[in-house]
Amino acid sequence: MLGLVAFLVPSLCVALLGAWLVVTGWRGRRVEGVVECAKCRFELRGIDLHGTCPECGQALGAAGSVRVRRTCRPMRIAIGTTVFLLGAYPIAMLGWLAASQVSLVQIAPVWWLRTELGFVGPARAAEIGAELDLRLCGSQRGMSTAEEQAVADDFSRMLADPAIAWNPGLLIGNCFLTLRASGRIAFPPL
Repeated sequence: MLGLVAFLVPSLCVALLGAWLVVTGWRGRRVEGVVECAKCRFELRGIDLHGTCPECGQALGAAGSVRVRRTCRPMRIAIGTTVFLLGAYPIAMLGWLAASQVSLVQIAPVWWLRTELGFVGPARAAEIGAELDLRLCGSQRGMSTAEEQAVADDFSRMLADPAIAWNPGLLIGNCFLTLRASGRIAFPPL
């Protein structure tokens, strides 16, 4: 859960920054000295502001009938749209993963799983351990030798630490014994 929050908060902040840039770019900046009719946007330069608009006939003396002209800022809109999409993409991908019921553990890189393993509870640790075991010995073998050794070292440290309770789902066992016997990974002495 901590990994998900650490992933979503920066993405949400970037998306909000992009949205703010788009809104302020669309609203534009004030053009000083140029006043226009709020109804028809007719420029009222040189016209008495207590009379009526010559274009639409609206009374100009009423509150909110006259406004200062604003110009749109297309570069800010373009930059804001890009920033918004960069922030919204990870959020949309996580939403898609949740909707399609694909487990994030199945597509997460090994370094992410190793990091998350130190912060999760027993149920999630069992799921991560099973995935790492599958990647080590199962049909999805795709770890480099350095990654295999790093995972083996992590599990060895966890098994040797008396503060960590034994979790039978975390270490499948057969795969690691096979890898150790074949010499693919070396376990440090416990």
